[in-house]
Amino acid sequence: MFRGEVCGLSVTSVNAILSSMASNITSRPAGGTLHLSLGTNAAPTGQGLLDQAKISTKPWTITTNNAALNFTTSKQLQSWTIKVTTGNDYTIDWGNGTYTTTTGNGADQVITKDYGSAATRNICFIMADYTKLLGFNCDSNQLSGTLPSFAACTNLVDFRCASNLFTGTLPSFAACTELVTFYCISNSFSGTLPSFAACTKLTSFGCYVNTFSGTVPSFPNTITGIQLNNNTFSGTLPSFANCTGLVYFSCHVNAFTDYTSQTIATTCTTWRCETNQFPATAINAMLANMVTNLASRPTGGTMNLSGVGNAAPTGQGITDKGLIAAKPWTVTTN
Repeated sequence: MFRGEVCGLSVTSVNAILSSMASNITSRPAGGTLHLSLGTNAAPTGQGLLDQAKISTKPWTITTNNAALNFTTSKQLQSWTIKVTTGNDYTIDWGNGTYTTTTGNGADQVITKDYGSAATRNICFIMADYTKLLGFNCDSNQLSGTLPSFAACTNLVDFRCASNLFTGTLPSFAACTELVTFYCISNSFSGTLPSFAACTKLTSFGCYVNTFSGTVPSFPNTITGIQLNNNTFSGTLPSFANCTGLVYFSCHVNAFTDYTSQTIATTCTTWRCETNQFPATAINAMLANMVTNLASRPTGGTMNLSGVGNAAPTGQGITDKGLIAAKPWTVTTN
């Protein structure tokens, strides 16, 4: 263990410590700790960033004032799509002694790696200035463990980590106020979903096929697509009346037991709430809300309130279902 946090270390000193620790790293024991963060310590630069990554992949727990984004994989073939502002470098340490350093050009850049065989490896994504990261897509790379924090990536616009093996809670992305697209679908995230209300440019959100639980937080009024399906959310489905441009909404295959009556955007063409535990009062309220401003709604929409657990509509709900179907929309209930 080496602890040098809150010491006012210069960048030269921080880089020197990292260089010394990286020397003969193969001879050092795994599971060590190196703290150089907090206070007025400088962040590592240049070779210091590469040395930090080299130590991390030992693996050691290492913290500096520019912590790398660390991942674990067991897949032989890796493919990452990264977008960085023009002229800014980023490095991927592949965890086997090889590195890929790329200069951003303001567009998506596909970075691939073939290890030659499948084995567990630690990957580090490193930048001198994470505010220059605009897009991060690590879909389908068999990445496991917890997702690192992207709080330093305050200009991140597009984030995708779909079809991996991530577990644990999803870190907050509230600092990523430029975020437009967010997908963490098809993983094993659990716990409550953090709020994305601070991401006031967000339009597309998907967290389906995970094990998120609890209630659903609020979303900004810019959102056009929300996909919450195939989780274990429960309680009352909140109002999305502020989302006046909402086009697509899905929360099917969860455990919701009630619904907040609300104004559903006239732009909405898909509303899927099948296979929950909604009582007849909730089903009737959804149908009534969709009938509101029915003349202003587009034709050809879909509304599905059927499935195991949901009640059938009653009374006026049955009449409202017929009105929506005559729009015409495809309307399915029990």
